[in-house]
Amino acid sequence: MKKLFLCCVFLWTLLAVPAYGKDLDLRGVWVSSVYNLDYPSQPGLSAAQLRQEADQIVSNAKSWGLNAIFFQVRPCADALYRSDIDPWSAFLSGSQGIPPDGGFDPLEYFIQ
Repeated sequence: MKKLFLCCVFLWTLLAVPAYGKDLDLRGVWVSSVYNLDYPSQPGLSAAQLRQEADQIVSNAKSWGLNAIFFQVRPCADALYRSDIDPWSAFLSGSQGIPPDGGFDPLEYFIQ
């Protein structure tokens, strides 16, 4: 009974603490890379095309009033970033383990 009471007090405390300020809002979009659903649109694109698609996603998110992008960087036990552990994703180049054109790193580009 004591544990239940403490749990109720804890939950009430959480609900009683207001969150003020627009800067606390999280409005984001999920960018899926598996099966080339969102990014990249198809495997084998050049580094310039990958940059252009990334720029369009960021531009759209900004124009929609979003402040976060959740970028899927590990679609199928592979990576959309330079890694010593995981191979490059086949969704970038068409073949798993093969880097995209010029070794372009999509995660690094999105972060910048």
